[in-house]
Amino acid sequence: MRRAKLQRRSPEVNLVPMIDVLMTILIFFVILTMVMGNQKKIDVALPQDLSSPAPSVDPTKLPPDPLVVIVNPEGQLTVKGQVVADDAIFAAAQQQLAKHPEAVVILTGDQAAPYAKILGTMQQLQLLDEKRIVLALEKGPEGAEAGN
Repeated sequence: MRRAKLQRRSPEVNLVPMIDVLMTILIFFVILTMVMGNQKKIDVALPQDLSSPAPSVDPTKLPPDPLVVIVNPEGQLTVKGQVVADDAIFAAAQQQLAKHPEAVVILTGDQAAPYAKILGTMQQLQLLDEKRIVLALEKGPEGAEAGN
């Protein structure tokens, strides 16, 4: 009887699965880097050392109170609870924005207010300065679905 000769082959390392795993990890980190790069950074006021003197605040340089314009259910514009004509609102907003570089105008509306009136007012105010006109929205209840 002849014994079958055992062939001794050196072990081989299959690189294809390892390269697949490495490519998947590389793609994951590339996508993660792209997503993280688009996030906006938040300016945070860091605490100051209490042993150093606090900077003095000039009350003339504080930003003014915002002009809050509300569209009521009848489609009228109100400021501080009083109904005001559209032209007077635009003139007051233009004056405040010209007078104070940090001033903002906040537009908000009642839930029953006509959407066309809110949109038209927003567009007219944005003609003055689109970066300092803000549309205020009320946060809905937790778990509420859109369209309800």
